[in-house]
Amino acid sequence: MKKFRFNLFDVLILLVIVALIFGASSYVKGTGRVGGGNSGGAEIQFTVLLTEKSEFFAGIPSEGDFVRFGNYEAGEENSGVVVSVQKTQSTRHVENLIDGGYKESPIEGMYDVAITVKGTGFMTGDVVKIGTTEIRTGETFFGKSLGIKSRKPYKIEGYVINVDYKG
Repeated sequence: MKKFRFNLFDVLILLVIVALIFGASSYVKGTGRVGGGNSGGAEIQFTVLLTEKSEFFAGIPSEGDFVRFGNYEAGEENSGVVVSVQKTQSTRHVENLIDGGYKESPIEGMYDVAITVKGTGFMTGDVVKIGTTEIRTGETFFGKSLGIKSRKPYKIEGYVINVDYKG
């Protein structure tokens, strides 16, 4: 009876099979929809801060507005609903030449607008996603809305200052 021996070709085939299994399991875990303890379909709220906007713009966003975001060129379109809008006077740090300190000085006619958006998404590792869009604190956020209540479309371009994942 002939004895079976492993040769270099057999080892390469085994390595390819192991790599395929590892790659497939990493992909499934990376989607956040299956395996890895990740959950899908959880409520996510995040707040975007838009700085130094005119008084006219600050009055446009309102609760209930539908917001779209994502990579439109790639056909990715994700959405959420505005649940809160807060408007505050914009300020700037100004050096006080008399005592050498800094103070906050209001900017006339300019407002900071904090828009809180609610959507449904999932968490993969430490990344929160709504659809294909990653929502991370400190990242720039781009979106647009048709302004349901104001009937005036507007774009959202600001920084994410808060992410609340309820999963």
